[in-house]
Amino acid sequence: MARTTGTWGSIERIGNGYRGTYVNPIKGAKPSRIKGPVFKTKGETHAWLEQEHAAVREHRQGIRRWTPPQECQVQLQQELLRQNITLTSYAKKWLANYHTKTGSEPAEAYKRKLREYQRWLERTCPFWNNLIINITEAEVTKWRNHAQIPAHPKNKAWFQLKQIMEQAKNEGLIRQNPVIGTTPRMPRSKQADTAQNLRHYISPKIHAVQLLIFLHSGHAQADRQSPVNHRPIDSVASNTHDNRDRRLYRLNRFFE
Repeated sequence: MARTTGTWGSIERIGNGYRGTYVNPIKGAKPSRIKGPVFKTKGETHAWLEQEHAAVREHRQGIRRWTPPQECQVQLQQELLRQNITLTSYAKKWLANYHTKTGSEPAEAYKRKLREYQRWLERTCPFWNNLIINITEAEVTKWRNHAQIPAHPKNKAWFQLKQIMEQAKNEGLIRQNPVIGTTPRMPRSKQADTAQNLRHYISPKIHAVQLLIFLHSGHAQADRQSPVNHRPIDSVASNTHDNRDRRLYRLNRFFE
């Protein structure tokens, strides 16, 4: 290992190339000495050491946390990967690797539905072929509000898009999921409206029938309990039937 006067770190010969090394700036951390990549020339190695020296100085001054070169390389590869992944390629990968919450393979009928909802996304999303890191919340919201999709598949397609973006976030491809909020509101079906109207129509009729039964039972009880010696039987019967007829007439008018 050789060290040049006035330089930081050391350079060692590796086969036909050169590699820079320096002491780990975090005391007690392993490895104790940091080793860089192998370069063809000493000049490239010196340039790398200068870059690392600047990072160590910022770390010691509290400006920025120092990151080991190996981790920096991984982060650089991830960044390059993020910059080349489109939503369409990632969504197809997500669908191919989809599993249920228990980790099992979903039924074929369910996967067929997932493919159907993804086709809706492919047909209607203007950002479907965009880089996944460039998709914004505003674009997703605009699609959600204006996409010409039937209510039910639109609901399912939106939820699938949210799942796709959430997984991309968990994998570090995006920093924030642009699909926020709850699923699109489902409109009331004609069947639900019909049932609701039917309830409004039938409910008072049921109450009327209950009232009719009550009136009949009440008059029958009154006839049994009324002392016949207070009025002639013919008079009591006549008044009872007259009152009942009037109530029946009103009920009949109600049902018309």
